Amino acid sequence: MSTHSSTLIKATNPSKIIHLEEYSKGKIKCISPCPPYVAIRTIDEIIMPELLLFVEDEKARVLLLAMIDYYLKNNRMDTILYFNDLIKVISIGGYEEVVQFLQNSSFIEEVSKRYAFLDKDVEDSIARITLGVRKK
Repeated sequence: MSTHSSTLIKATNPSKIIHLEEYSKGKIKCISPCPPYVAIRTIDEIIMPELLLFVEDEKARVLLLAMIDYYLKNNRMDTILYFNDLIKVISIGGYEEVVQFLQNSSFIEEVSKRYAFLDKDVEDSIARITLGVRKK
């Protein structure tokens, strides 16, 4: 089967994906097994990332990106492809805005997994919100 559906490609086992890619005029290479992110990188559609990671500010974004980069490099994964296609780190605002955005973006769940990474200094505030005891 041939497809341009990123949803079908993402759901397929890499051992069953055969990707043909032109690397020079008239020369084609076959990649098999092929990770889904390699097969979908040339599809002409809006590709939602696998992971949307929400943080409070630019400092948190830079730190989280560095941590992900460190992990990927130490596990011999292609960081450029991961950051371009699979992972997006987005700074939202204060912790309340991050939590609210996470709650209000559930419509994205069909396509992307969503996580919030909050600063350590809001741990007590989050515990109060979780318990339903907001400090006034």
